[in-house]
Amino acid sequence: MTIYRKTNQEEYRKDRFCVAYIQELRKYYEVPQKDLAKILHVSNSSLSRMESGQVNMDVDLFDQAIEYFEKYDPDYKFNRKIAQLEEAEQWIDRCVQDFIHLSYFKKLDEIKIYLDQENNKHSFAYFHYKIVHLSAEAFRTVEN
Repeated sequence: MTIYRKTNQEEYRKDRFCVAYIQELRKYYEVPQKDLAKILHVSNSSLSRMESGQVNMDVDLFDQAIEYFEKYDPDYKFNRKIAQLEEAEQWIDRCVQDFIHLSYFKKLDEIKIYLDQENNKHSFAYFHYKIVHLSAEAFRTVEN
């Protein structure tokens, strides 16, 4: 599965997405790290190094983890449609423009509504939203 052209920065974004997303799923479903490591046939220390950003998660391991969570929760289905990634990036661009004009809070709500739609909920687009959301939170912290 190729999502980005293979430049160093873009490859890093994909690799970081994989582990960050799986870590978020693991925490959401309250699956202990050691249990997920066992399911994925990796050591707990390997998964820990992935989650801390020391080692990247490869796409095959990401796919195994997604399959596990899809079996764990029959209502969960990861969406791999690239078209939604492109649409999400348009939302991100709008959000960043509004962020510059200090009106990004409204756009964050709008993009959240977009991502809450059933076919967007579990997708690569979600990671892009989280980046902007965390940036906005960091900005709010600095403001206060």
